[in-house]
Amino acid sequence: MDRLPALIAVLASLLGAGCFLDDDDGSGPTPGADSGTPGFDAGPGFDAGGTTIPAEIARYIRGDLAARLVIEVDYVEGREPDAPVNGDLTTLLADILDKPGGIDVVLDATIASRGADHAWSETEVRALAAETRTFAETSETAAMHALFIDGHSDLDGDGRVILGVAYDYVNHVIFRDTIESACASAAIGPLFRDELCAAALLNVWTHEIGHILGLVARGLPMQEDHQDEAHGAHDDDPDCVMYYTAETGQLLDTLAGRLTGGGSAAPTFDAACLADIAAVRDL
Repeated sequence: MDRLPALIAVLASLLGAGCFLDDDDGSGPTPGADSGTPGFDAGPGFDAGGTTIPAEIARYIRGDLAARLVIEVDYVEGREPDAPVNGDLTTLLADILDKPGGIDVVLDATIASRGADHAWSETEVRALAAETRTFAETSETAAMHALFIDGHSDLDGDGRVILGVAYDYVNHVIFRDTIESACASAAIGPLFRDELCAAALLNVWTHEIGHILGLVARGLPMQEDHQDEAHGAHDDDPDCVMYYTAETGQLLDTLAGRLTGGGSAAPTFDAACLADIAAVRDL
């Protein structure tokens, strides 16, 4: 473990993450905006106690609007999420969402590799999402769409590397090569390396899904002010998965510290985020 500080320093210098595209002004997409959902009209919005929120968010959270949630995953071969990560994610979401019909991660279709050196633009990512999203929602089933792709974001640089991006209340992208390459090159035992990589993947994926659910102040009304406005749509609690450092190399520092200290590296939503979700779920 004496090499852990060096590992953390390497990861911290390499890793960052993206979040909502078009995040600069903090306004977010328009409630009820078209999400590109095939085969289903989610409607103009949902009245959450006098505040209209995007219908997609309400359907993800409420069981009476959609009893089941599917996360469609299209992926480059070898970059798909692992079964244990899928299980941990669905268990976490089942605890906070009302989905009596269940929550399923569906590995749908493979995507042609563009190579480890390919720099993905926002235009390319959006086009790929539109091309590959095929799961047809129904009145009983809501669906999110995830892309697990190779290569990296063209926004990488200046000391940051994008791990994930979420947008449109439906689509999100995970640049798994970024996590894997950093972990694979780390001078540390394979058992710890694999655990750290899995924890990082789960935390980043959960963070991006949190944004799709409307956190923080991204379409889901806050029951109390917990937005870290200096860092956009993020929570002010450093122990919450929606804290801004889930987008930076500090995430790996935090997770490594938890793992080596005998703690849990599992992502958690803080009480304020849970209250925001519960206010819509239990209305």
